[in-house]
Amino acid sequence: MAFNATFFDGRSSAAHPVTVTVADGNLEVRSEIFSFSYPVRACRFEPALGRSARLIKFPDGAVLETANIDAVARIEDAFDLNKPMRLVHRLESAWKFVALSAVACVVLVWAFTVYGIPALAKQAAYATPLSVTSAVSQRTLALLDDAYLEPSSLTNARQGELLEAFSSLVANMSDHDAYQLEFRGGGVLDANALALPSGIIVITDELVALAEKDEDILAVLAHEVGHVEKRHGLRSVYRSTGVFFLISMLLGDVTSAASVAASLPAVLVDSGYSRNFEREADQVAGEYFLAQGLGTAPLQNMLSRLEASHDGAGEASFLSSHPGTSERIEKLKELEQSFKRD
Repeated sequence: MAFNATFFDGRSSAAHPVTVTVADGNLEVRSEIFSFSYPVRACRFEPALGRSARLIKFPDGAVLETANIDAVARIEDAFDLNKPMRLVHRLESAWKFVALSAVACVVLVWAFTVYGIPALAKQAAYATPLSVTSAVSQRTLALLDDAYLEPSSLTNARQGELLEAFSSLVANMSDHDAYQLEFRGGGVLDANALALPSGIIVITDELVALAEKDEDILAVLAHEVGHVEKRHGLRSVYRSTGVFFLISMLLGDVTSAASVAASLPAVLVDSGYSRNFEREADQVAGEYFLAQGLGTAPLQNMLSRLEASHDGAGEASFLSSHPGTSERIEKLKELEQSFKRD
């Protein structure tokens, strides 16, 4: 086996045309002025890269460069060299495999975006310590007060009645001490309710006025409790912050989580929760009221009244356009029918 190549001694830039022969397990190099040989297995064959020239490196730093890539491939086959990389090169050279790999990459990216990031966000949300969620919630509430909300006009007596009813609502929950009900004027948010990660729930005067009875208000509060229990606020923000932030959270770097407060108001007020998150929160509220023998009618009624009061304009934390109000009411009816059958 013989082929032509260019020899570089590794000490100067001079290029020497040479003939390379493989015999008795040695790589023999000859030019008009010199000749030498090395055992093939003592040489390093750089992996193939497309149809570019191949490099063979000697132990003393000298290098051979040849355009005869087929000859080098035959040497590798004969001496079983670079076996994994030769397989990679063959795969890279097969256009069908390259096309299939490109499609697989697109599918993997899509799957990671649709399933992987939400799963990581959920894990990060549940791993976030209470100290961080408390800091995030307090800062978020301050931002909401500055930009959206106004002081409440409810009397102390009325607030006391609702606080007592809310305490009964969360009394049997594992983190009942963390829940806190805040009253605000709705301002630009009008009739609304918002749940912050630590358990702070904000309800507006306009929503209280919209309700026909306290059970209607409690239905909304139970829905917001569902958002807290399922960590929907944090999960929504983490899903939008990207992979690197999620990884840092999962590895324990939670100090940067306070920056979530800057994104959370936009999630709560402008973006709304995802379809699945709203359904989960509705189910938490529906199951609670069914267990109390009150049915899902209070939540259904409040959804209808809130939609009418907002007149279909914009989105709010409690009244989200995804899923639509009619779909949410239908799901609540199905939940009640299922409960009665069981």
